[in-house]
Amino acid sequence: MPTALKNGNDVKITIETLTVPTMTLPNDLPENSSAAQKRHWEKRIDEISKKEMIFEENMKTMFSIILGQVMDVLKTRIQALDDFIRMNAEGDSLALLASLQNQAQALQEAMRHFYLTSQGKKESCQAYMDHYENGMCVIKHIVGKLPVCTLLVDADLKAIGREYKTATADRSLRDLPLNVKWLWVISLALTEHVSVN
Repeated sequence: MPTALKNGNDVKITIETLTVPTMTLPNDLPENSSAAQKRHWEKRIDEISKKEMIFEENMKTMFSIILGQVMDVLKTRIQALDDFIRMNAEGDSLALLASLQNQAQALQEAMRHFYLTSQGKKESCQAYMDHYENGMCVIKHIVGKLPVCTLLVDADLKAIGREYKTATADRSLRDLPLNVKWLWVISLALTEHVSVN
């Protein structure tokens, strides 16, 4: 959390739980309360009111911070939502986070379908490629490009004393083990859209 937020812990809890904390008002004073008790009670009411106002301002600030950290493709998708005009006008951080969570879940589901793509026994190569291309298009639609994790490639290349950057630069595959070749070629194809022969 940014240190510039006053009472930032309330914002932290709100973001973690996606629920607005309730500010509990003190019970009404009995009629025979002393002047000191009344003054103390009024101070507590003032503190709670101030805390609520600070919380509302912090949540509006968080709206701008969160939206500023989102990738352009996701930002465009969020801005296209029917509720975005209201969210933006009110600085509704919780609605923004819920929308981002929905987008993340859509991406995760699309990635799961993409990684589980396989050719059926009676499926033609063209039908399989259409299914594969469709999966890539869905993911690109959500995030703009296919996210590629090069950690697997890096680990295998390091095991044989090579680095991803130098292997990518010289594109030499002859001396690489077969599993590393395939991971490397797939990684290149997804990131650079190179044709693989």
